[in-house]
Amino acid sequence: MPFRFPSIARFVCHVAPVALLALTVAPLPAAAQDSAYSALISPDNPADSLSRYLRMLAANPRDFNSLLGAGRAALLVGDPQAALAFYARAEEISPRNGRTKAGLASSLVQMEQPRAALKLFDEAVSLGVREADIAGDRGLAYDLRGDNKRAQADYALALRTRNDDEITQRLALSMAIAGDRQGALTVLDPLVSQRDRAAWRTRAFVLALTGDQAGAQRAVNAVMPGTQANAMGQFFGRLGQLKAPQKALAVHFGRFPSEGRRYSDAELFADAVMAKPAGQPTAASARPDAPLVPTGTPLGKATIETPAVERVAAKPDPAAKAPRRRPGADETNGAAATSKSKTAARTPTPAPAPTPAAPPTRMAALVGPDAELTTADPAVAAAKASAEARARAEAKSQEEAAAKARADAAAKAKAEAAAKAKADARAKADAKAKADAAAKAKADAKAKAEAKAKADAEAKEAAKAKAAQPERYWVQVASGKNKADLPKVWARLKADKPKFFNGRSPWVSSWRASNRLLVGPFKTEEEAQGFVNQLAKGGMSTIQFTSRAGVPVEKLTLK
Repeated sequence: MPFRFPSIARFVCHVAPVALLALTVAPLPAAAQDSAYSALISPDNPADSLSRYLRMLAANPRDFNSLLGAGRAALLVGDPQAALAFYARAEEISPRNGRTKAGLASSLVQMEQPRAALKLFDEAVSLGVREADIAGDRGLAYDLRGDNKRAQADYALALRTRNDDEITQRLALSMAIAGDRQGALTVLDPLVSQRDRAAWRTRAFVLALTGDQAGAQRAVNAVMPGTQANAMGQFFGRLGQLKAPQKALAVHFGRFPSEGRRYSDAELFADAVMAKPAGQPTAASARPDAPLVPTGTPLGKATIETPAVERVAAKPDPAAKAPRRRPGADETNGAAATSKSKTAARTPTPAPAPTPAAPPTRMAALVGPDAELTTADPAVAAAKASAEARARAEAKSQEEAAAKARADAAAKAKAEAAAKAKADARAKADAKAKADAAAKAKADAKAKAEAKAKADAEAKEAAKAKAAQPERYWVQVASGKNKADLPKVWARLKADKPKFFNGRSPWVSSWRASNRLLVGPFKTEEEAQGFVNQLAKGGMSTIQFTSRAGVPVEKLTLK
């Protein structure tokens, strides 16, 4: 069903034109740049594009494409209320249009209504809008709801289809809110290395969100004057006490839940040009020579009448007239800021009411050098005060330059110390590596020598065993587990086959769990095999056996 709210027509007709002039600190809506919303919108001056669409709507209030274009342009200039009105009118014309639903959702995100925005994003996707086109703003809605995991998934989806600095910074902030400082800094590093001022602001928030308040303070000290940088410390200090949705609300919209108010851009990140030198007069200051005018009861009897000197407001400081944009966000919304400043310029400033002439001041006539102070020309006194102010400003500038030089020198010394420490550590590591390598080489050589000695000893022992037990040729006539029974076996064989065994000696050799009863040795394997053949003819089955070198074969002891 169409998105409706009370008195939509009245809201569109009366509220929207005024709302276009009200700029917020809300981040630029990523959806306003998506391919699904491509239209004739100037990226450098969306305010001009908005004016063009308004002229089209004046000619045809129900021009659907002009309503969509006006909504997109309003989001780009930072006026989500007006964008919501344009998209609501477009929805009345085409209730089932996915781009309209997505525009309404993006507007609600900028109005800090993530729950309603997420429902409309779902409707937009169901009506054919690609998720990648709405992921940048839907991710912010998830962050505002405290669902950082889904938010980061959406930011990643959006960044896969296009490079977008705003979405990259949202991803870094979401990771920081979730506690992943290193991941956030890694994501942000390409922008920081390009010296993107908005990225420096985001980096300070990342450090503060992850508990490094000192690091955040150092980050803002590098880009802001001292007083404003110190004031940021209070903002950073409060971030750690918030829950995830409240942290997102604070860093994206400058709002703390306990206050119920929004911090302005000037409060969050004022530019250095807005910082006045100490003691510089402002438009509300009294005349420079005010301390020189005597007051109180006249002294003495001789008095003179002198007219009161009209207090002249000091010339306004040009730096106070037009505060510069904050780093990052205002540069994106520059066109909207220009539109706002032009409108403000067209509003006449009421002339100040004439100051009633002060009654004559009765003061004592002074004699001597002090008399010059009371009769001096106010213009001379003002010039003197102006010169003093300039001198104070120059002194402060010199002091800041000296402080910067000291900071640079300290940073250089720190960098040199770090480089020296790194070099010393590398040298120490190299020395240790060399010592370890030498020790290893020595140990390897020792192990190799020991292994060689062991092998030589084993070879010598094997040679000795081989010499004691050379390779020989036998005929195995029987076997038995019990070596003590073999003499009886030999006696039976000899009694049974005296023809073959008389004059021969029995030998025994261990074989696994048994023992071989051998006859021999024979000179050759052929000779041993010949004896096997003879025994076979005599009706006895035997086998030829060759004892390898080193295999022990001993004579069988007969009783």
